[in-house]
Amino acid sequence: MLPKWINQADCLHGGNDCHQLSLSESNGPNQQDLLVAALLAVNDAGISVKLRYFDDGREARQAKKAAREVISAGSHAIVGHFSSITALAASPLYEANELPFITPGSSHPDLCRQKRSTLRFFGRDDEQLLCLIACCSTDDQVLILAQQHNYGERLADQLSAALASMNITANVYLSISPAIGDEKIIQLALQSDVVYLLGSQEFSFGLMQRYAFSPVAKIILSDDAYGPAIRQLTHPNITVPFLINYGSNMLEHTQYQLISRAFSLSKKQPGAYFFTSYLAIRVLCDSWRHNPHLQGKALIMHLRQQCWQTPYGELTLSPQGELQGLKWGLISKNDLPILNTGSNA
Repeated sequence: MLPKWINQADCLHGGNDCHQLSLSESNGPNQQDLLVAALLAVNDAGISVKLRYFDDGREARQAKKAAREVISAGSHAIVGHFSSITALAASPLYEANELPFITPGSSHPDLCRQKRSTLRFFGRDDEQLLCLIACCSTDDQVLILAQQHNYGERLADQLSAALASMNITANVYLSISPAIGDEKIIQLALQSDVVYLLGSQEFSFGLMQRYAFSPVAKIILSDDAYGPAIRQLTHPNITVPFLINYGSNMLEHTQYQLISRAFSLSKKQPGAYFFTSYLAIRVLCDSWRHNPHLQGKALIMHLRQQCWQTPYGELTLSPQGELQGLKWGLISKNDLPILNTGSNA
């Protein structure tokens, strides 16, 4: 069930003459960011759309079902599918129907390959990997705990191979849930100098609650854990690879203005993919405001010619549909921006 403020927003429930904008994501923290971003972006663009939401279940089969429903509904564009598993499953269906698809969170390097209708408004895992390997030296004992059937598993494979090329051997364990339950892991968690927790935010946080890690160890979580919630974790040395935020505006708004407005709707600080979701939806709506007839290939071509001022720098799209101008960095939990709301939400 969608939040009341979505159902009550007139700009998201336009008439039959409005563009139909579809969103797709699974239930979880990223869903709220996507919905908040949609309301703010559509409102700021000064247009109305017919908003439709489809649950992709964070799994491939459900994502394909959602994609078919998006297409059958007559959508003019689709934004979402943060999980690479769902984005990879859904994108060929959108491509076959020339439906513009923007993903603000999927980081699989192959997503945009040989596709014209798929645009990535985020970074890539091969770029994230360079941040991850920078934490290790040859003397370190390394532990990797990764989420199976998730992008965490792919990251773990790539990371362990990269570390091996540096003559660093890592202990790697995969599990679907944080309840890995291995006595050896309990020992390694306390003994390891560098610990990688790779997977969804829920998975990484569950591992932090389940295991005790050395207080001097480096704990590195993957990008899905980025956001204010990470401050709740008590370990003193936690970092997350994410896009470097230079403090500049998102289009015409300051970051504080957007975060404050998002907080007023959802009563919590937005997470990892709020800004990229806002940008994706806003540039679609701005395009429709300037030229209501843009759709399909023409809309994609128009977006490829644009340039946007964002917190992550001045960004453009490459001929392959990749966002250009982004840089990754390792960000300490203590350096994450926090909104002074008088609340711990």
